[in-house]
Amino acid sequence: ILPRLVGYHADGFAASAFGRRWLLTRWEAPRLRFDIQDCLDLLNGVGTEEAKSTKMIKTIVLGPGDEAFERISHRQGILDLLDDNSLKSPADLDVRGDAWTFVLILGSGVNHDMREVHHELWAHFGLPVGINAYLTPPNAQGLPTHTDPHDVFVFQQEGTKDWTIFEDDMRTVQAELTLTPGDVLYLPSGVPHCAKSPRDESSLHLSFSVCRGDFTASGMLAAWLVIHERGGAHSLSDDVVGNIGFLRRRLSGQSDPWDLTNQLIHVSSSLPLLRAFDETDLPAGIATAAASELVRYSRELAARISGSSGEEDAILAQRLRSLGELSDHEQTAGLLNSFFTWREFHWANFYARHLRGVVADTAASPALLTPVARLQRRADSSAMLSADGALLINGHRMAELPHGSQPALRFCMGLYSGAAGQEFWLRDVPGGEGTAVEVVTLLLQHGGLKLVPALGHGDRRE
Repeated sequence: ILPRLVGYHADGFAASAFGRRWLLTRWEAPRLRFDIQDCLDLLNGVGTEEAKSTKMIKTIVLGPGDEAFERISHRQGILDLLDDNSLKSPADLDVRGDAWTFVLILGSGVNHDMREVHHELWAHFGLPVGINAYLTPPNAQGLPTHTDPHDVFVFQQEGTKDWTIFEDDMRTVQAELTLTPGDVLYLPSGVPHCAKSPRDESSLHLSFSVCRGDFTASGMLAAWLVIHERGGAHSLSDDVVGNIGFLRRRLSGQSDPWDLTNQLIHVSSSLPLLRAFDETDLPAGIATAAASELVRYSRELAARISGSSGEEDAILAQRLRSLGELSDHEQTAGLLNSFFTWREFHWANFYARHLRGVVADTAASPALLTPVARLQRRADSSAMLSADGALLINGHRMAELPHGSQPALRFCMGLYSGAAGQEFWLRDVPGGEGTAVEVVTLLLQHGGLKLVPALGHGDRRE
């Protein structure tokens, strides 16, 4: 997905840009199907059946102004505005848009293209993803200079839009950019910016948000503390989730957005933790390194909080210091338990809110498989093995699995072990031919694996 968006391979983007700096990639054509007419049709309730069947969470209209932008967020008010101004086509918007900006919060998207990118970003990063559409008539600025609490991938769909990126003081201009259809702008959380359409044309862009907050160092420490203090629970009640969120906000509020405690831990640890099929799939030493880094941050945060005279702050500082009092083994085990529990909660929450994004091969059957069938984990597959042994895959929770199937599942779906995302033969799958066929068929049917086309004449595979 990342080469198609920003021109970088995953490792290069993660190491050089993700969470660190903005990045603009120029393309000749939009990455997705969705234009101004599609957006207006959706607003007016006359879009395609596919779009109309989508649960649109809400729509906000932002009006012109200096700092206090007027908002209309109730459906009837938006319909009245559309009707009063007769906004049915791009030409209508050009003439009678009156500087209003329409913000559509689109969930997982309103067509296949959007849903595909939405799910691929989720599968790649393991972080919650959302989609907004921003439709602006000529000479309109939807929001004043601001920062976002999440990273965004901006897709310019139609028209142009002038973006200004500021330094942290929100006044000094760092860059001025004009996005044209096809361009993709990546903005990390905390980068001040504003965007405005030109004087003579309407503009539409899509914003795919990637939310790192719950898995930053502060978020991971909050989950670790709360879950550890509850004896390492594998399932989370609403109260526990609320406590983790409250504590994360307290910890993140101790520093500015660019402080390391408000970033992902080192990418060499964070992405494997977010993507691994289970604990056994992690590269050697990753969990220990992550626990050590988090304990270091817990000490730094405890020192900052200790400067306050409040009793609650003193208690929190001691809670943070308590992680450093654990043995190395206890630290690693505690982090793994809390992290995968927290990750499983987010997995379930993501699919409770969004459609399943992978179109699986439901027709796959054992009859299609031979010992030399070539297979590969799908890049858009989101999968993990839960603490109770259930397979979580693309929105499906499968507790009843073939007997003795875990080694085969780990081999097929491992990203850092087993097949490690590379092609493999059916005969490579551990557990015997019967188990291999049963597991592979299950994974094909639920979007975990794909069959790799047979080698062409003259091709060789060692």
